[in-house]
Order: sequence, then C-alpha cells, then structure tokens
Amino acid sequence: MHNTSNISVIILAAGESKRMGTPKQLLKWGNSTLLGNAIETALKLSVKEVIVVLGANYNAIKKEIEHYPITILNNENWENGLGKSLAFGVEFISSSKQKIDGILVTLADQPLMDSLFLN
Repeated sequence: MHNTSNISVIILAAGESKRMGTPKQLLKWGNSTLLGNAIETALKLSVKEVIVVLGANYNAIKKEIEHYPITILNNENWENGLGKSLAFGVEFISSSKQKIDGILVTLADQPLMDSLFLN
C-alpha cells in the first residue's frame, strides 16, 4: 500500500447473507474469497488506511481476514442495514480525529471492481 493520498477506504461486509445460507464474504473467489479480494484490491490503492466493517458472522469472518494490515470493526447493529454500517465506519474515522480528505466506500461482493477502476 502506498500512502500517497489522504483517503480512507471502508469495505462494507456486515451482511448476514441469509438467502445464501453461508457467509457470502467467505465465498471462494480466485485464490481468495470475495472479501479477501476486496481487501487485496483496496490495499493496492494509494490510500491512508483500509477499514472493514463486519457484523453478522463477525468471529468467523474476522479470523479469515485478521492477517491483513487493516482495521476491522464490529457493527453490532448490522441488522439495521447498509446505511448503519456505513455510518459506523464514518463515525470510527471521525472519532479517531484523523484528518482525511475523503472516504472511498466499497462492498465486499463486487469482485469485478479492480484497483485501476477504484483509483
């Protein structure tokens, strides 16, 4: 990761994947998982930090991604929807008193969005 911009990335990955029956974030994608791919893509960007907001299945997903140089948040109110997870991530950044110029929001389940597109 190149720290050349003052932007934080928030990856939203708190959903339950109820219809899927298994955590969608951990579905195989290439040599990784959907969430692993999203993290690896974000880490290629010239950003200040990468934050992943988890919720449902927090413990199972966290243990699969904790080796990455990221900040992992647990939104215990994930059932209140995507907007609540986004607000949770933004509140974390605001409360940390970091001076940032912007936030790039991505989703764990959009594997075709590559770093070239996101940059």
